[in-house]
Amino acid sequence: MPFKGRDMLLKIADGISPPTFTTVAGLRTNTLSVNNETVDVSTDDDVPWRQLMADTGMRSVSTSAGGVFKDEATINEMENLSITGDSVELQLVFGNGDMIQGVFQLTSFEHGGEHNTEQTYTISIESKDICSLIRA
Repeated sequence: MPFKGRDMLLKIADGISPPTFTTVAGLRTNTLSVNNETVDVSTDDDVPWRQLMADTGMRSVSTSAGGVFKDEATINEMENLSITGDSVELQLVFGNGDMIQGVFQLTSFEHGGEHNTEQTYTISIESKDICSLIRA
């Protein structure tokens, strides 16, 4: 069953093991990409079909998202991550309770707003390590 975009959340780990996650922001828009690059090992003998090497290649998760910040502390935290380039453990939580969790780096950050509305943000994040899909 489809769920509303506003039901997606971005959560950040506290840096302690095991981590506790707190909501940074609600996502009004989100584009999620799971990339699985392949390694082509085809030879002339394989024509007309190509051959891919099993269990190789690079996997990554990236997302571009926009929404509304939870509070000023989360604005500051995201600004700091964008300036320092530090990696952080994040969760992308979907409306049905499923989530993607892993270590990400903030690759792009913008925030703004009009004088009579909330502050909004747009971010891009890229996985830096193994990500897990956790089903609700």
